[in-house]
Amino acid sequence: MNFKDGIGAFQNRLVKSYPLVTGIDLSGTIIESTDERFKTGDEVIVTGYKLGRRI
Repeated sequence: MNFKDGIGAFQNRLVKSYPLVTGIDLSGTIIESTDERFKTGDEVIVTGYKLGRRI
């Protein structure tokens, strides 16, 4: 987590709604999906400016 994301996560006056996904990149493993493109156990990487701004 970079400094700016840390400020957003820990200074409540900057966060407008929760849950908050900090940053613009993440990785993980699919645990459940209704989208046929993603199966349980798939490893994923997500990048993009809109991730931190909209989700």
